[in-house]
Formats: sequence, structure tokens, C-alpha cells
Amino acid sequence: MRAAHHPSPRRFLAVALSLLAGSCTAFGGLSNEESERLAGYTERAERYFASKDYPRASQQIEKGLKVDAYDYRLNQLRGQILLRQARSDPARFRDALRQFERVRGLRSDGEHDYLTFLGLGQANQGLYQLHRRRWREFQAKAGRSPKGSPERREARAKAEENLRLARRYLDAAERAFQHMVELGDGLVQARRYLFKIAADRIQDLEGKARERQFDEAISKGLAYLDLVLARKKHYRNKEEEGAAGLPAPLQIDLENEARRRRREYEMQEIECRGILHALYYHSGRYAKAIQHLDALIALDPTRAPEYYNRALCHYKLGHLEEASRDFQDFLRLTSLPFDAPKVREASAYLTRIEESKKRRKRGETSDRGPSRP
Repeated sequence: MRAAHHPSPRRFLAVALSLLAGSCTAFGGLSNEESERLAGYTERAERYFASKDYPRASQQIEKGLKVDAYDYRLNQLRGQILLRQARSDPARFRDALRQFERVRGLRSDGEHDYLTFLGLGQANQGLYQLHRRRWREFQAKAGRSPKGSPERREARAKAEENLRLARRYLDAAERAFQHMVELGDGLVQARRYLFKIAADRIQDLEGKARERQFDEAISKGLAYLDLVLARKKHYRNKEEEGAAGLPAPLQIDLENEARRRRREYEMQEIECRGILHALYYHSGRYAKAIQHLDALIALDPTRAPEYYNRALCHYKLGHLEEASRDFQDFLRLTSLPFDAPKVREASAYLTRIEESKKRRKRGETSDRGPSRP
């Protein structure tokens, strides 16, 4: 059941100001002519946004907001465009965050759709990444500065401030995505971002806390993967069933859409399994990592990096034959130049594996097993 609507203080203030100004739009009191104009601006803004024509979408949004400055969907669209612009200009994430905070103020939390919380989460996560990158830059600057120098102290202070801000924005992003889970809408996107956040948190931890965070990240990743696989199966079934009984052009359109969505979820599966295999590998669970690498190779047997990664796992487990085959497949499939680090490493591993096999034939053993070249 939806929560009762309790307008926010900001909404009350906005309405009060509109009344004082004699606005006819207070409390949504648009005339028929204004309502029609607003609907037209919104429809065109949606269409331009869907076709990625953001300048023209923005024009329609601004015209619509002159009719009703508090229109929920137009304010959402403005925030979504700012998020797209932030991909090339990360500083725009601040503008996007302010815009989605404005959208949040238009309704109570129980009345929002998931796109508002998605926008809040994405803007906060973008700012997290921005400040995380700045933290690394100031850390590097401090490392280059003379010991005890004012420059070193200043760089360290700025690094600490950026790390503090990064953590604050990451916490806010996590809360926003968790709201989506509570709403039960946009679950695939929410689970994806919560998984990535849990994985990001590992880098700041040590000891037992780090081990627990690996477990939490893996748990969130598996929950996300379950959703993705279910959606992928749904659209595969739709693709195979077709749309019998409908006109041929419509059947083709529906089958193409099902194929597109199935491939979309397949790409998400690839991303998820890639992160999961890394989490299992870096936490020493090589057999689990191999399971996800097996699935990735089954999806696309030409993915050279996955053979390299699986070879490393087999090597760690002492599976020399399997490791040798995978290193050879990597070298056969890779497009990297012969002097690339991974190519040189794969060749070195193969040499070490052959040496290990010869020692085994001679009856020599090593308590440590194969080592990294």
C-alpha cells in the first residue's frame, strides 16, 4: 500500500511563494490550455531524450517548467540529462545531485518512483568516484613532495578531505539504491549498484573486516546475478516463442525487442561474473572463480582474457595441465603484441609448468607447489 502523501516543507514553501505571486499554478491549478501545452512539452521532451537528442529535450523541458516549475517528470528529465552530461564533465554530477534533491522535495519518499532514487544514487556515486580520483592524485602528489615540506602536508590534508567526501557520497549512494530495493522497483539496477558499492568498500579495509566485506560483496553479487539470469531466461523464452497470431511486421518487432533485451541482460551477466570471479580470486577461492570463468567462456569462447584468468586459477590450485591449456589458448586468441606484459607472463608460466612436469617425472616434489614466475 502506498504511503499517504505529506508534502515536504520545501513544497509548502514553493506553494506559498506561488500564492503570494498570484500564480495560477499553485496546487496544480493549471488551465486546460496550460495542461495541454505542458503535456506537449513533456511528450516531446521524452521523445528527444529517448533518441539522445539532449539539447532539444532540454529546450522542451525548460519550456514546460515555465508552465509548471514543479512538474515531477520534467524535473526528473532535467536531472537525467545532467547525469548524461556528467559522463564527459564529472563536475556536472553536483548539478545532477542538486536537481534530484529538488525532485525528492516535490513528494514524500513513499510517493517517488524508482527513477528519482536511481538519479540520486548515480549522482552520489559519480561524486564518490570524482573525489576518490582526487584522493589518489593528492596521495601521489604527497609522495612526490619532500618529507616534512609544506607541500607534502597540504597534499596529505587535501587527500584526507577528498577521501572523507568520497566515503560520504558512497554512503548516500548506497542509501538511495537501498530505497529502490524497498520500493521493489528498478531492482536489477539497484542490485547492480549495491554490488559494485560493496566491492568498492573492500579497498579501504584490512584483516577480518576485509574478509567480511569480500563475503558481503559476493553475496550481493550473487543476488544481482540471480535477477539478471531470471530476466535473461524470460526474454530468451519470449524470443523463442515468437508472437504467433500477430501480423508479421509486429511479430518481427517483438522478436527483435526480446532479442535486444536478452542481449542486454547477457552483457550484465558478463559484467557481474567478471567482478565475481575477481572477488573469489582475490579472496583465495580459486575453484569458485573458475565456475564464473567457465560461464564467461561458454558465453563467448573467443574471450582471450578469461583464458588467462582461468589459467591463473588452475595454476594456483596446482592443476598444471588445465593451466597449460588455458595459457596456450590465451596466447592463440589474444590480440596483444608479443611484448605485452600478459603475453610475456603467460609464456613464463608455460615455461615454469613444463619445468614442474619434468621434475614430477623425475620424482622430485615441492611442498610449495608451482610458484609465480
